Amino acid sequence: MSTSKMALFGTRPAKIFADAEIRVLILFGSKDCPDKPGVILTTEAIKFTQKQRATLLDKLYFESTEGLTLGKHRINDELQDSSLPKVGRPTIRKILLKLRDDSENVVGDRINKHGFKEKMEFRKTAGYWLCALEKMPYKSTKIETINFETAIERDFSILLINSSLFYLYWSTYSNLRDFPLSLMEKFPLPSIEKLHTNKRKIDELKIKLSKSLLDVFIKERGRVGEFKTARCKPVINEVDDFLGKLYNLTEEQIEFIKNYDSHIRKIDGPEKSE
Repeated sequence: MSTSKMALFGTRPAKIFADAEIRVLILFGSKDCPDKPGVILTTEAIKFTQKQRATLLDKLYFESTEGLTLGKHRINDELQDSSLPKVGRPTIRKILLKLRDDSENVVGDRINKHGFKEKMEFRKTAGYWLCALEKMPYKSTKIETINFETAIERDFSILLINSSLFYLYWSTYSNLRDFPLSLMEKFPLPSIEKLHTNKRKIDELKIKLSKSLLDVFIKERGRVGEFKTARCKPVINEVDDFLGKLYNLTEEQIEFIKNYDSHIRKIDGPEKSE
């Protein structure tokens, strides 16, 4: 097929098949004999409410995945172990292209080496929010530890994982349930020089965000406690304003990121961080 279209649907808050936890992919295309490799267009990762379910297929937006597959080490490194992105919109494609072009250094280059002692913990599953802290307020087999060489790289990564920018990246390349370390490793990381130039802002935001997250942790909820992360959205917006400038995104792109999936990621919205 010279052009294939794929529509991809999540399972939260609502599902395509009401009684089955199945993430659905619908493939559109027709058989032909193109002279060159075909182009694959995808929707973004569509997350919909029960109210939206009836009209879900009325308007589907597709965008090219060309040059954006997630390779073994970074976006579009053309090595084995690639993941097809769920793009859907021109703005998402432009954001991913900027991340791709800024991937000279990635997180995987700067973690878990011998002698690295600056620790960060993150949760290996996700829903509407991803979560990372220097130290989680509970213990669980779903928590993973990363070691950094410097505190500033760790603190920056705490900001990154909790951001809406990273949530967009995770939604684009993940299965919408798991958050494996390998996905984190492929995200571009600014140079240590650039981080030190912004040290004061990184320190300020890390302290503010960490306090905000710990303030909304309710230890009596669930088996190990629960974050009400939606209440931290104003601070997360500040983080995205900072990250957007660091990754050379436009104001329009930053606002898009801050409002991405706003129908499920809002202060009075559903909580699925655990």
